Amino acid sequence: MVSLKNKDNNHQLSLKGRLSILLIVMLLPFFCFSIYQAVEINGRLEKEAQQESLRIAKNVATSLDEYIISTGEVLIPIANNESVRNQDHPKIKELLERILLKYPYYNSLSFVDANGIKQVMAKHEDMSISKPPAEVDNSVREFPFFKRGMEASGISVGDFKFCGVTNMPIVHITYPVFDPSENRVGLVAAAFDLTKLQDKLTSPEIPDYVTIGVIDNNGIVVARNREPKKFIGKDISKEPIFKNMFGLKQGIDTAQTTDGVKRAFGFERASRVPWYVRAGVDTEYIKSQARTESLHQLLVFAPFLLLSILGWFWAGKGVDRVHATTGQLSLTDPLTGLWNLRKLNQDLDFEFSRAKRYNNKLSFAMIDIDFFKHYNDQNGHQAGDEALRLVSDLIRKSVRDADIAYRYGGEEMCVLLSTTDKEGAAYLAERIRRGIEAFSFAGVEKQPNGKLTVSIGVATYPDDSSFRDGLVNSADVALYRAKNMGRNRVEVCGGTMPAHEPHDSFALPSTNAEAFPLPYCESDSPAGSDSEPAGHAAVILGSITDAFFTIDRQWHFTYMNNMTEELLGISREEYIGKSLMEILPNASESKLFQQLQSAAEENRVAKIEELCPSFNKWLQVTAYPFEGGMTVLIDDVTERKKTEEEIDKMIHYDVLTGLPNRILLLDRLNLALAHARRYSERIAIVCLDVDNLKTINDTLGHRLGDELLKGIVDRLKTRLRESDTIARIGGDE
Repeated sequence: MVSLKNKDNNHQLSLKGRLSILLIVMLLPFFCFSIYQAVEINGRLEKEAQQESLRIAKNVATSLDEYIISTGEVLIPIANNESVRNQDHPKIKELLERILLKYPYYNSLSFVDANGIKQVMAKHEDMSISKPPAEVDNSVREFPFFKRGMEASGISVGDFKFCGVTNMPIVHITYPVFDPSENRVGLVAAAFDLTKLQDKLTSPEIPDYVTIGVIDNNGIVVARNREPKKFIGKDISKEPIFKNMFGLKQGIDTAQTTDGVKRAFGFERASRVPWYVRAGVDTEYIKSQARTESLHQLLVFAPFLLLSILGWFWAGKGVDRVHATTGQLSLTDPLTGLWNLRKLNQDLDFEFSRAKRYNNKLSFAMIDIDFFKHYNDQNGHQAGDEALRLVSDLIRKSVRDADIAYRYGGEEMCVLLSTTDKEGAAYLAERIRRGIEAFSFAGVEKQPNGKLTVSIGVATYPDDSSFRDGLVNSADVALYRAKNMGRNRVEVCGGTMPAHEPHDSFALPSTNAEAFPLPYCESDSPAGSDSEPAGHAAVILGSITDAFFTIDRQWHFTYMNNMTEELLGISREEYIGKSLMEILPNASESKLFQQLQSAAEENRVAKIEELCPSFNKWLQVTAYPFEGGMTVLIDDVTERKKTEEEIDKMIHYDVLTGLPNRILLLDRLNLALAHARRYSERIAIVCLDVDNLKTINDTLGHRLGDELLKGIVDRLKTRLRESDTIARIGGDE
């Protein structure tokens, strides 16, 4: 019996083996053909990816050229300005500072003389950080941008570098300056912030699966859309990917990059700057697309039985992955990427059990975005969603690895802090609040407090509650108190902040009004003081370089600094304690007073510019209402107004001839066309070109050519009517 059983088993195994071999023989040709098809599809998709990468690289290179051209259009009028050509440094500085305000992507504008000394430099306020005297060095003689700029006859571009103040990547773009005798006296330079280029690389029009890098002629990575902090400034001149494209205008290839990823590339060399734009698609992404397309073909051509077998096999193989993905999605908020309320309930149960078992502290912070409905209404729900994502990212970056952040619902987030006492939780909550307050969100100028902020409530187990739901409710009560106490603050359950928690304000004493709060300082003014602020308050007020005074709700002056006396030519002793109506009887009839009164009534910040006949100055007045009155900052903007008029003239009039330029001509032409259509009138345009002006310039010099142009313009003016417009389109036209 045993022998017979073994024999039957052998027979069964043999049959299974034969069936397996038959199945393999039947499926082997199909598998071979499928492999061939997969290789062919992968090759085709790789070529398509290279062409797509080349198209993207061309678009980015074109944008890069446009940035250089637009910067040149800014520098050329500056270089041709009379003050710049005559090297009038004070006027040059004033001119550069006013122009810089309109171009946030320029870190600075400079005038460098022919000896390589940076004589004038205008930079943004956040860059106004002075080096110690020993480190000040205005010489740029050895810098590549200076050497190239002094040799160039037009726009020139320097090498990539990191800004010494902001540590941001920049490149200098220059244009030569000639004095009235046509001698080269230096150049004007714009430090172009390459974050503008970085923004282009990370724009939504760039697909997620495409990696883009910009490399200069020396092999330095200038910009990159993936891991920019890791790669910007890196030297890849020794890498094969740089050597293979160096010297070429454009091309395609497939290569492994410095991050160890193999990609299908397309590259393009920019025409205005010796930089390469290289875009690539990960070959793993191409393979995944090839696999998807191959699978589609298999599903179409495979026999029904084979289709059933393969379908069952792939379904079984993907069950765990789908289950894991579904489980992850069920616990994650799809908008912010934070854990959701379901995950919070799971973690609270676990952390509470552990805290009770080991007698540990457990803290919970409830976070709510202040005036978020107002932000949504003013900026739209898409902007609101983006703000939620940014706030979530800031929370993630502020908490420790052991802490867990969740989206509770709507604009509410929360953080679970294991083994953390109330003091530590309050400290971390304040760090979250400050980080969000300091971040620049889009559209915050319409917010009631001028920025996007959060209020946070903190509770701790077992100090505030011994139960899970009680801990959440206690944090919610603290959050409600933070909202009622003015928002943008942290409150702990019980109402007592830890000793190390910094106060948010100090009181400025005044004679006739309630205290005026100045943010982010501690009060050390002596109790009962009725005159000047003391301690830190005096130091801070003394360091304010703008004219600054406070008034109470009855418009009495309660404080005035020295700059106010100097700017307005008044005496502090004569004004303190007096009403604005006593000093200026007709003040209530002025537009400035009416706007200040409106700001006080609506409790909003007001910024007003007005020509004040009493002081014969253009003044910029910024008013900050508070509970006891109003704080007013005054700035004399008279010179700025004059400079704006000069800049407007530079923008709309030709520097050489004084004629309207192309921009002003088009504006007047549009008005004339509208008038002609309305009244059924006719207009005429005559285009003139000076013959052989280039020959005159080449043989007799540009100075004589300029004089000839001005003479022609004067002659034309005598032959035209006052209602006619003569403009210089450019060159000799």
